[in-house]
Amino acid sequence: MLIYKRLKVALRDWRHWTMGLTGSFVSLFSLTSAVGLLAVVASEPAHGDVPAGQLLERRALDSPFADREAFLAFMEKGPGWRREVLERAFPAADVAACIDQEGMTVEHLRYQGHGGVVNAWAVLPEPRRDAPLVLFNRGGAARWGRLLGLDRFTFCRLARAGYAVLASDFRGDPDREGEDRTDLGLGDAQDSIDLIAVARTLGGIDTERLALWGFSRGTMLNAIMLGRLNAVRAVIMVGAAVDSVDNTRRAEFDEHVYPLLVPNWATLGRDAQDAMLREISPRYLIESIRGQPAFLFLHGGADQRTPPAAMLRHAAALIEAGHRTGVHVTEGATHALAEDYDTMIDRILDWLDRHLRDAETEKVAPAFEEGSHDP
Repeated sequence: MLIYKRLKVALRDWRHWTMGLTGSFVSLFSLTSAVGLLAVVASEPAHGDVPAGQLLERRALDSPFADREAFLAFMEKGPGWRREVLERAFPAADVAACIDQEGMTVEHLRYQGHGGVVNAWAVLPEPRRDAPLVLFNRGGAARWGRLLGLDRFTFCRLARAGYAVLASDFRGDPDREGEDRTDLGLGDAQDSIDLIAVARTLGGIDTERLALWGFSRGTMLNAIMLGRLNAVRAVIMVGAAVDSVDNTRRAEFDEHVYPLLVPNWATLGRDAQDAMLREISPRYLIESIRGQPAFLFLHGGADQRTPPAAMLRHAAALIEAGHRTGVHVTEGATHALAEDYDTMIDRILDWLDRHLRDAETEKVAPAFEEGSHDP
């Protein structure tokens, strides 16, 4: 049954690749699963009682594009992307190194999470000598918003600068066995935390110099993780979704999104729903933040998915609470900051250099607090 499911996913994703960047299922797996996944599922291992954070499988992840021109030509088809921005965001030398895996490795990982086996990417500088660790939390939920070729080349920019980047999938992703539903992110956050243990097994990564980078819903995972980890030094919030309770799109999500993710969502009652949404909303989690991470917010002024006003109020609350906070709102830019993507990467690298590369370290505690939600 599992093999059938994975073959079905591989064929379906291959068809969706032609839909472009606006398709919900476009990902790097769309190109690789049709060939590499067949060999993987044919010998699916039984892992039994494996501790969370244990690496189960590691293999090279080939590029979906033969060269930079093919990548740029594909990206130009997406809304908001312009050739001049893409060329600045992805220099020729960086893209060539990413495709050829020179000075870095790009890998697909499978590891044991708290709720099952998790798929992940690792983009690592080579050779590695105490590379700071960046955990990326993607946008979307379940099968929506999966990791893209765009993410691969963006991570390679960080690897060329000496950072190790790891990113996991989400619960409900069709490439992942197990329950199709999620818990709005509490379990996804723990899966991302488990990547810290995985990073230690990869070697050459300084997991005590840790940054969290989230996009859209991934910024909510950042906030959850900040209540469970001690030594996060830098937090990147792109297109931040800070308040799910009073979200301007709440009615839309109540009708079309949350019922697909949470069993019996409509029967919970408004108070119970609000209580669940407060557990994942950064606005309500400021007091749970451990340590003093430095926050960088990057947002599009024309973002209709997560309008910037709520983010600005949240950033002001962080400043009032004593957190170092930088905010950049780009006029006319949309949710993914396609119109300003080159500047976005530069700002992220500058923030990491300032707050992570030379930051003093203390022990990371990748564990739930006593009495907290069990994923």
